[in-house]
Amino acid sequence: MAKERKSFFGATEELEKLQDELFGAVSATEETLIDISKLNDFHSGPLGGQPYRIDEEAPSFKELAESIESGGVAEPLIVRKDNTQSGCYEIISGHRRKAAAIKCGIDKLPCVVREYTDDEANIFVADGNIHRTSEEIYPSEKAWAYRMKLEAVKRMRKDAKETGAQLGHQTKSIDEVAENSDDSRNQIKRYIRLTYLIPQLLYKVDAGKMPFMVGVELSYLTEAEQDLVLSVIDIEKVKVSLEQAQQLKRMSKEAGEEGLKIDPIFNLLKKVKKAPEPKLNESYINRLVPEEIKSLSTMQKIAYTRAAIEHYNKWREDNPEEAENWTSLYE
Repeated sequence: MAKERKSFFGATEELEKLQDELFGAVSATEETLIDISKLNDFHSGPLGGQPYRIDEEAPSFKELAESIESGGVAEPLIVRKDNTQSGCYEIISGHRRKAAAIKCGIDKLPCVVREYTDDEANIFVADGNIHRTSEEIYPSEKAWAYRMKLEAVKRMRKDAKETGAQLGHQTKSIDEVAENSDDSRNQIKRYIRLTYLIPQLLYKVDAGKMPFMVGVELSYLTEAEQDLVLSVIDIEKVKVSLEQAQQLKRMSKEAGEEGLKIDPIFNLLKKVKKAPEPKLNESYINRLVPEEIKSLSTMQKIAYTRAAIEHYNKWREDNPEEAENWTSLYE
C-alpha cells in the first residue's frame, strides 16, 4: 500500500508547493517551446550532474521514442534557468524525453520553467527518478538519488532552523526521505552506503557481479583498502561472500589509521572451502576405469579420470588427423 504523503518537516508554503509538484498535484501550465540545444542536463547535484544513465537499448526507451515519433512529447519537461549559461535552461525532469526526441529529430520541446533553488532541484531530480521500476534503475543510481535528496533535506532543515522557521513535527532527515519512499529508512541508508564504494566495485554491484549487501559492507573500507580488495578479486577471480565482507569490515576497523595490507585480504579471500565429494554412479564408473582403479576412493577415481581426459585432449591436439579418423569410427 502506498505511503501517505507528508509535508517536508512542516516547513514553508513554498516547500509544500514543491512537494505538490513532485507528486503531480500541480498541473503543468504556461508551457513554452524551447530549442533543444538550449536544454542542458541537470548539473547541480553532488556528482556535478544527474546520476541516471539513459539506456537507449532498453525496451522502455524504445517505446518512449516510438511514442514521441508518432505523437510528439505529451508531457512537458520541467526546467529552470541555467545560471551557468546565459539563455539556457537546466533540465529538472525530462532527460529521457530529451534523448528520445533527439533520436526522432525533434528540435524544440515543450517545457515548464520553474524557479527552484539548488536543494529543491536536487529533491525534484531524486524523487522524479527513484520511483522508476527496478528493471530500469541501477543500485548506484538509486543510491546517489537518495544521497542527493538526504543532503538537500539536511540543508533545507538547517536553513529553516537558522531563519527561525517552524519545523513542525521533529523527525530525522532520513525519516523525511523515507516518508514518500517504498524503501525503509534502513534500506535507504544501505543504498547511500554504496556511494562510498570505489567506481569499479560499484560497477560490479550494478552488473550483478557483486551482491548488494556485500557492496554495502565493503563500503566501510577505505578507498585504498577497496583497491586492494578489487585487485584480489580481479587477479584471483574470486567472489567475496557476505561473511568475508563483514570480516573485512571488522579487520579494517581494527587496523585503524594504518589500514589493511594486501596479505590479510588475500589470505581471507583465498580461503577455499573443501568441496563436497561428488556423487557418482559407481557401477557406471567401474565399467570405464581399469580393474586396478575400481578399488580406489571416489576422489581418486575423479583424479584418474581428469588425468585421462587431459592426456586424451593433448593427444588429439598433437595428432589431429589420427584423432579425426579415430572419432569417425564411432559416428
